[in-house]
Amino acid sequence: MDSYKQLTSEHQWSPEQISLRLREGGILDISHERIYQHIILDQKTGGHLYTHLRQRKKRRKRYGGDKERRGQIPNQVSIDERPAAVEARDQPGTDWEDGLIIGSKHRQAIVTLVDRCTRYTFLAKVPFKTAQAVQEAICKCLSSVRDVQDKINNRPRKVLGMRTPNELLFGIKPVALGY
Repeated sequence: MDSYKQLTSEHQWSPEQISLRLREGGILDISHERIYQHIILDQKTGGHLYTHLRQRKKRRKRYGGDKERRGQIPNQVSIDERPAAVEARDQPGTDWEDGLIIGSKHRQAIVTLVDRCTRYTFLAKVPFKTAQAVQEAICKCLSSVRDVQDKINNRPRKVLGMRTPNELLFGIKPVALGY
């Protein structure tokens, strides 16, 4: 129990990530539902594990038809036109995807860079979503959100066989499991 309490509170792993990682490592075979039940029981007894869950509210369905709510990019190139080498995802550190997470009222943003092979993620906060600010953030690629960046890159991914991007890119094992 203490092992997944640490993973939930310090590293913000989801109960599913904890369950699959413990099962894969042969440490403990426990379902993610049982971990959720423990977190709910902890909350009812005055605990704080529930505050470390990344999703706290139920998602609500939006009504109003099939309208696209996001803007369209002019002269957009289809993702299907990627070269075959990029699609293979077999070269760590060579093929990167970038993105922009827009903040409230479209003022601030977070630039994301993700290695397609290892899923290693860089995050950089930009005060304005201008081309120059985004370009500077991509060039720096390291900023004040380093703690969040480390948490994201130390979470196991299903597509990586429940290994973390840090394991694949740098060979770093997660400290929390005590391998």
